[in-house]
Amino acid sequence: MPQATTANMATKTPIDRAFRFIYDNLTEQFSLSDVAKYAGLTQSALCRAFKRTTGLTVWQLCSRLRIEYACRLLLTTDFDVAQIAYASGFNFYPYFCAQFKAHTAQTPTQYRQKSTW
Repeated sequence: MPQATTANMATKTPIDRAFRFIYDNLTEQFSLSDVAKYAGLTQSALCRAFKRTTGLTVWQLCSRLRIEYACRLLLTTDFDVAQIAYASGFNFYPYFCAQFKAHTAQTPTQYRQKSTW
């Protein structure tokens, strides 16, 4: 199971802990169970609290953050798009491309080309 730092865990809310876990493990593969365990909640309690607090599901936030990270990599590296997909935490290239287009309204290649003009 991926790990997150444990500094000041007693003063953090479960949602704060869930965020920290997600940020610390963004490029790794993890399960909802891993996040819930780290946050100190059941999976269903985490899902309810997370949606109520953020308006997003855990996986919607993960996808959004991973796409933002991929955007940074597209602009700052020469990695090919497949390498960026995997480096961003996506383990299925076509899913990455679909998520990228859903979030940015363009393909990763179009994003890179438009941003470097």
